[in-house]
Amino acid sequence: MSIQKIPTTAAKTAALLTLCMGAHLQAGVEEEIGLKQEGAKPKLSDLSFCHPEDNMFDLSELIDHPLGFIPLIVPITEPAIGYGAVGALIFISENGDSSDGKPRKANITAVGGLATQNGSEGYFGAHMGNWMDGNLETMIMVADMSLNLDFYGSGSNGLQYSIDARILNLNARYRIGSSNSLVGLGYIYGEMNTRFKWGPPTYAQDDDDPSESRLGGVRLQYRYEDLDNFYTPNKGFRGEAEVTFHDPSFGATETYQKAEASAYYYHPINENLHLGVRGTVEMSFGDTPFYQLPFIGLRGVPAMRYQGERIAFTELELRWRVHNRVSLVGFTGAGVTSSDYFGEDWRDSVFTGGVGIRYEIAKEQGLHMGLDVGFSEETTALYIVFGSAWLGF
Repeated sequence: MSIQKIPTTAAKTAALLTLCMGAHLQAGVEEEIGLKQEGAKPKLSDLSFCHPEDNMFDLSELIDHPLGFIPLIVPITEPAIGYGAVGALIFISENGDSSDGKPRKANITAVGGLATQNGSEGYFGAHMGNWMDGNLETMIMVADMSLNLDFYGSGSNGLQYSIDARILNLNARYRIGSSNSLVGLGYIYGEMNTRFKWGPPTYAQDDDDPSESRLGGVRLQYRYEDLDNFYTPNKGFRGEAEVTFHDPSFGATETYQKAEASAYYYHPINENLHLGVRGTVEMSFGDTPFYQLPFIGLRGVPAMRYQGERIAFTELELRWRVHNRVSLVGFTGAGVTSSDYFGEDWRDSVFTGGVGIRYEIAKEQGLHMGLDVGFSEETTALYIVFGSAWLGF
């Protein structure tokens, strides 16, 4: 930071603190003279961006508003597709408490697009819904992507390829009685077009046109979830398993299956220190297209860098609250892949680590956002974290 910019930064900081203090005092006066109606939603123009308890920047009121949303412009530093940015609007609609007093998951809608310097670009939209007193969870996602990637699945130094993908993904899960278990059914359809710079690998693709193929799979799901917070958990367990059957009768080009099981455990060591552990195992069977092979998903590893017919990885994370809203994060992980290529068993492994920082941006919802720096022996990468680095909605 240059010397000339220091007064400007200080002035902006002072202005923000003054705004927070003013909003806090105004809220107190309104409560005292009875101008505020209990339970009434404020106008969008009257929302406060400072929490009354600590006068810190906070988006709780915005999220709780019927039109509440979080605008995001996030830099992309994923090594697999290069530097760029993703812009999105995330609309969050709180659902209150269920009949047993537990908070229901929020309805979340996201729309946005991305572009990177290697020519990758795309658009997406998704909606995660919670219905029937929290007993039914649904998800719909559509995406139109054009990505430039490298394929390493055969132990090569990387084969450059591009993939154009139009994808529809549907999921629905229903709670078993009043338990923490949900069973679900899903469907995925995708039209894929791949182009290799040096020729395609010897993996299952459409015999008529190796560059074109389709996804078409029915998914069976099971999830057990007992987490204390929907956005950034501090305590609890979540386990899930799913099997997807791709077949021409469902719209796929090839016949193959994918199976995945994951577990997430969160434990508070003390008031300010929280431990998280994640483990994932994934396998594919049959004529799996190369771009559908399972891959290791660890921070510090380029996406799809370590692929195989069988993969397993685990990650451990410690989050240490050093201030009312600020936490420091440290994490480490390891993963292994295994495949049978040309009658031989080929294996690869990777170890990762990293550090990060979190800010509790919405105190009422317990939502944290932050930045992680992950590294492995090959690369270092930055990650923007919204809620949790692990859990999908």
